[in-house]
Amino acid sequence: MRNDIFIYVYDVIFILLFMSVVCNCAVVYNLSKKKLFLLLKWLFISFIFESTFETGYEFVTRSIIAVSSRKIILNYWYLLVEFTITFGENIITIFCLNELTNMNKKLPVIPIANILALTSLILEVIFLTTLNPADWYIAGKSTNQICQFIILLLFCLPRKKLPQNQQIFYICSFIALGLSLIEIGAFSKWQRLIDVKFPFYENHVNLIEDGYYFILAIVILFITKHEHEEYTHRQVENLVQQRLSEYTVQKYENKDLSFQKAEVHEFCDHYGLTKREVDVLLLVLQGESNQAIADKLYITVGTVKAHVHNILNKMEVSRRSQLINKFLNYH
Repeated sequence: MRNDIFIYVYDVIFILLFMSVVCNCAVVYNLSKKKLFLLLKWLFISFIFESTFETGYEFVTRSIIAVSSRKIILNYWYLLVEFTITFGENIITIFCLNELTNMNKKLPVIPIANILALTSLILEVIFLTTLNPADWYIAGKSTNQICQFIILLLFCLPRKKLPQNQQIFYICSFIALGLSLIEIGAFSKWQRLIDVKFPFYENHVNLIEDGYYFILAIVILFITKHEHEEYTHRQVENLVQQRLSEYTVQKYENKDLSFQKAEVHEFCDHYGLTKREVDVLLLVLQGESNQAIADKLYITVGTVKAHVHNILNKMEVSRRSQLINKFLNYH
């Protein structure tokens, strides 16, 4: 009875954690419209469905099923649904990795990965029809882990250099999958001993994999929190810049433009700005966007961003609103 309670609490903790991730990803996607968060939302919805399905299965098998033949049939259908859910998770994971690594569209990585995931599902179904019931889960789980390992290789090997955060992600994923395969192998070899010493382990042979997804969920919660704060910060920044720009227009609407430019040049000389930076600053003070500045000065948006960055550094400020405010308070 104590082991049953432990298993149910174990599953409920994961379900609640995954629900938090789904809610956060949904909010951030609605704000930022970044496809990665939409995919992560559906990935963790599939995790919730899988965890709920497993919990229901454990409840049914422990509370109702008493005849061994009926239990074998139930296990068969349970694993068939389980492998199908895992296939769906693999497909969503493939598109998440594609968004994360921004793969070259000329490389047929996604079709190859999808074929690999489908092959894994077919092999798992074959195992259900050819192997003994005791070997169904071990064989199917091992096949899926190997499939995930190869999929990760497909996405990281073509990239000559990965950002540091992606390097950490792939290294941790490879380590987790490797340890998970070792765990499955150890369980299959010493299953009777483990069943005696750790009865709860029977339905949780993938504790290392669960630990990996637990850590991944926590990391995604922090990322979504950061994204939400960044969005709020940008909204406040844009609002402040808009108000300051309106104030700037009102301040100079009755003045001669040459006088305004004279003030700007005096301000720029004080901070040692170059001629091009002065041109950019004039347009920034008028509330123009980077694209509008680039169009008017016949330069690229990247060049505009570089000039704005240099201007902010020279003014010892970090935002455009602070820059405009500094100019307004200069005179």
